[in-house]
Amino acid sequence: MSTSTTYSSILIKKLDEIENAISRNSYETAVLLNQDGSILFEKKGNNKSVRFSVSDKKAMHGNVLTHNHPFQIELEDYGYKNTSIFSSIDLLLAYQQKPKEIRMVVGDIRHSFQWTTASKHDARDILTKYEALEVAFKVANNKVEKRLNDGKYKTVEDYYGAYCTIREKYTDRICGFLEDNSCIGYIFKREA
Repeated sequence: MSTSTTYSSILIKKLDEIENAISRNSYETAVLLNQDGSILFEKKGNNKSVRFSVSDKKAMHGNVLTHNHPFQIELEDYGYKNTSIFSSIDLLLAYQQKPKEIRMVVGDIRHSFQWTTASKHDARDILTKYEALEVAFKVANNKVEKRLNDGKYKTVEDYYGAYCTIREKYTDRICGFLEDNSCIGYIFKREA
């Protein structure tokens, strides 16, 4: 398993176990661990999000938060590239609550993100621009959805192909944007 931060072998093993367990859930699951690998909380949500209390958010400071994005699994099942990335809400949570690392898993793909003081711009400015990229993706995706609703796609595969083309384009733009602004973020495939 790769990680950008030096962790104890216990924490690394625990993260791997948890991420393997939640990677294909049909609902979002978030787990917060401290530096020695103890689970501070586990939250289960719906197929798009999980809710945190004020005390949950306070507990995130300096700890490791991992979670899954369940809505991309179906795309992998149809043979399309996994393009799931952090949402602006994930990045805002990382900015506000200051976890040591925020991680996200979909299938065999792991994502990791940390804010860094080396950023070229203020974090709020980065978040605003990131949100704008997300809005642009949603507008493009709405056009694909409209075509689906209007019966323009002959098969589910045609729809997923169009969706994944747009998603991949915006994923590349968003990841490039984060790298250009010196945010630490990377993607790695789970090692067997």
